[in-house]
Amino acid sequence: MSLTTTQFANDYVNALVAQGVTLSNATAFKTTFANQLTAWLGGEDAIPADLAYRLTEALARINAETASRLDWLTGTTTGGPNSDGYYAATAPDGSIFLFPCLAKILAATAKGDPAGVAFTFVTGVTDADPGAGGLKLNNATPASATQVFIDNIAIGGAGVTTWLDSFDDVPGAYRGLLQIRSATTEAFLILMVNGSVVDGSGYRKVPVSWLSGTGGFGAGERLAVNFIARGAPGVSILSGSGAPAAGLGFDGDIYLNLATGDFYGPKAGGAWGSPVLATGLNALVSAAATSATNAASSATAAAGSATAAGTSATNAATSATNAGASATAAASSASAASTSATNAAGSASAAAASATSALGAPGTNATSTTSLTVGTGSRTLTIQTGKAFSVGQAVVIASTASPLNQMSGLITAHNSTTGALTVNVLAINGSGTFAAWTVSLTALAAVALTTASITDYASDQTARQAADQEFAVAIALCF
Repeated sequence: MSLTTTQFANDYVNALVAQGVTLSNATAFKTTFANQLTAWLGGEDAIPADLAYRLTEALARINAETASRLDWLTGTTTGGPNSDGYYAATAPDGSIFLFPCLAKILAATAKGDPAGVAFTFVTGVTDADPGAGGLKLNNATPASATQVFIDNIAIGGAGVTTWLDSFDDVPGAYRGLLQIRSATTEAFLILMVNGSVVDGSGYRKVPVSWLSGTGGFGAGERLAVNFIARGAPGVSILSGSGAPAAGLGFDGDIYLNLATGDFYGPKAGGAWGSPVLATGLNALVSAAATSATNAASSATAAAGSATAAGTSATNAATSATNAGASATAAASSASAASTSATNAAGSASAAAASATSALGAPGTNATSTTSLTVGTGSRTLTIQTGKAFSVGQAVVIASTASPLNQMSGLITAHNSTTGALTVNVLAINGSGTFAAWTVSLTALAAVALTTASITDYASDQTARQAADQEFAVAIALCF
């Protein structure tokens, strides 16, 4: 299953709107929500398959329950699966039963004296107790009314305080339908209870919004009042910073902790339980962050080593030039040869300092006690764990006791957890078998990459040795 953060954000917001949630800017909300999901997934737009399945399943349940409620609200007296005005409804425990639609209820109550709690209509609109058995609106125009004032005692003297207070038991923007019907005419009002019931001391103030109606009521007109509570909320996908509070949401809901990536649910028996996807997702995010940090450190260290290697190469070139001049001068002046030797010693010191600087990068230099023989080809040794070497980097493996005995090549494998390091050696200097090595980055240009380069390197070494021998003979002749 493939699901992107943008697709899920669109589906989620559309489901909210279908349930009656009002959004000032649904498009902006979708974009913000999608960006939050992408950030939580470490910059990835694709949602992992297992998470996508659970989220899609939850949205399907939300949409199905929304469709069921709309069928009930807009159904006809001859509609429904059995054409009798009854429609399927899903209980919080998942069971399905048939329930008469709104039109069916209205049709039934329109015959004879309507069923309901009996009150008398009071024409005043002030916020005050309408008196025993009284009911009034806060506006003379029923469609503009925002509150219904109902006395705590109905006609006949029965107390209805507990019933009135139950109108706001279901949380959310809409608590249920308040139906007020005339017992003598066809006039009725259907209002949506949209907030908390307020105690007015002897009466209750019920906040409402207009849904439908056929006219007003006259003073003293007998009324029948019914309240239909909204069903339990469907499955919701909640989010926030931190673990979910015990009282948040309902059974079946899912919760996403945006601060840590912890994923809880579905909520069951009033408890959220432990996060079900946190370990895997957090590990992926942590590993990605660690890899990015290590890569940045490696790049910085490699740049520093390359600079140091370039300086060494420049010093070596200068030394070679000085050595050539010294060889020419040696034929006529032993003093000039001595000066050249001094210059060469200084260059060697500079090269050693550059090598020491290159070895100083903490993440990309190491030591090993693996016994190896100087030679080309694949060489494997064990270094300290936690180093930041990467495949493809150029390194030099030098004997700690005699650094001129060394091997240079490219890293083909590295395990920072075990310290195992494998290098394809392309060039060597010196010979012998040693059990103490120093490993450090070197400039890529300093490593021969082809068989032809290795041959050129060997020829160059032979030429240099011959030049060194001629120089030594010249010095000897001067004395």
